[in-house]
Parts: sequence; C-alpha cells; structure tokens
Amino acid sequence: MKTLSCQDVSGLACPFVAKGETEEEVIQQLMDHAKTAHPEESAKMMEGKSEEEMKEMMKSKVKEEEVAGDMGGGDTGEAAGGDMGGDTGAAV
Repeated sequence: MKTLSCQDVSGLACPFVAKGETEEEVIQQLMDHAKTAHPEESAKMMEGKSEEEMKEMMKSKVKEEEVAGDMGGGDTGEAAGGDMGGDTGAAV
C-alpha cells in the first residue's frame, strides 16, 4: 500500500494520510485534501508551479507500507485459536 502524509508534503502539523494502491491515487487524494482543508497554504505552495510539477515533487514523498494483515496475521489467529481450544478441552 502506498501512503502520502500531508505533514510530509506541507510541513503542517496535519494528521491526514492518503492511502492507496498507486502513487497517482495517493497524490490525487492529498491534492484534494489540501485544496479543501488548507486552501491558503495550498495556493501558496502551488504559486509559480503547475499541477504536474507539484505531482512530481510529491512522488518523492510517497512511501510504501506493508499491510499488517499480510505479515503473520493468519499465523497469529491460528496459534491463538489452537491454544485456546486445546486449553479449554484439557480443563473440561
């Protein structure tokens, strides 16, 4: 999953993080967010730059995050289920 935080791009103390499958998706989410949540700051950042230039600048800030569910989520569930079931059966 790709992520792009408002704080990384703008320097503002904003908790918004765009998440998606592609760079284009998260960049568009962040641009939409900036225009609605930070219109004045967004206008200042865009000053003298085209939308394409801003998108290129944002690409360097996009991060790749591993999805937590893919990292052992199934193993944890199986171990917890197996241990609980075995302990309950032995106690009865």
